[in-house]
Amino acid sequence: MLRGAVAANSLHRFSEAVELCEQALRFLPPPGVANLLQKEKKRAETALHKEAAKDQARQARDEEKLEENLRVRRALQARGVQLGAPLYSQQLRTDPNTVQFGEDGRLIWPVLFVYPDLPSQGLDDQSNHCDLVCEFHEDDTFDDHLEVMFPDLGPPLPWDEHFEYRAKNLKIMYRVGWTFSAPNSSEEGVYSTIGSSKSPEDVGRWVSIPSESKLCTALSRSDYVVPLFPVFYVCPKRYQPQ
Repeated sequence: MLRGAVAANSLHRFSEAVELCEQALRFLPPPGVANLLQKEKKRAETALHKEAAKDQARQARDEEKLEENLRVRRALQARGVQLGAPLYSQQLRTDPNTVQFGEDGRLIWPVLFVYPDLPSQGLDDQSNHCDLVCEFHEDDTFDDHLEVMFPDLGPPLPWDEHFEYRAKNLKIMYRVGWTFSAPNSSEEGVYSTIGSSKSPEDVGRWVSIPSESKLCTALSRSDYVVPLFPVFYVCPKRYQPQ
């Protein structure tokens, strides 16, 4: 049985090793063998305790994450935020659960800014320039971020040939009903769909938001569906979407 206990420990079958050692010790083996059995038993019990501690820690993390997700969901419902399927492949590279509470109890989102570099480009074009703002506090205004990203006295970006992307020359836009809201999609569909599968006739008008608006105000609009996490077009004021 000693060999069986050693083999069981080597295979990480620790419960089996404890049982074999206990069975063998009932036969009152010679002191040398008994000592070896006690060592193998202690080795297996120590490993079992470590596994139990890891399982408890994992369970605690899972419960904490579940509670946090429920808390976020309640916060979104209280704010009237509608969630839907993502619009861009870039969004699938970001954890959709990264919306979190800040120290002040307010929500912090990742936000995708999309820049149409040609007026003819449309909503579903995956080649648009974009930036992901990883931490956008819901009480921040769009200007708070645009003034840092596109300072009026800063140099133009390589793709901004006409130097139009300056904070004071930009507007924020989205499209009404550009994707299905979560209640109309399976959860799997919400996370796997890229781009709106609606027909052009079912997608509504373009809407401009004042750049001094807070993120929470934009997300609470009844006609804005958050496509997995917030997406907004950042356009020169002269830009007219098709």
